[in-house]
Amino acid sequence: MSISGISVPFQGTQTGGLSISSDDEYIRQLIMIALSDCSSDNPFQDIGLGEGHVFQPNTSRTKGQILVRVKKVFDDFELRKLARLNGRPKWLSAVDGEAKLLISYYNLETDKPDELTI
Repeated sequence: MSISGISVPFQGTQTGGLSISSDDEYIRQLIMIALSDCSSDNPFQDIGLGEGHVFQPNTSRTKGQILVRVKKVFDDFELRKLARLNGRPKWLSAVDGEAKLLISYYNLETDKPDELTI
């Protein structure tokens, strides 16, 4: 089965329609939207964790809150048969105080492993 939907952020095509994403890219976009906290006036600009987590201090408490959020999102995605975590997300070395999280997951639509860094 193949999954597809409107690309986020919205993009036009040369013929005036909306750009469509499918399979791996669409699942990746759904994950980024699901992780968003929709803290701005335009939720489609909040692709990722949102300001609530992005601008908090890089502490173990903040990292724990982010991991809980990621787990909840993937629990829901697994119930919907879209994606499931492939092991525990890994914190990468912080550069200039900016922490990055590597999320390995299994795309249940394409039956392939994938990863995402936020």
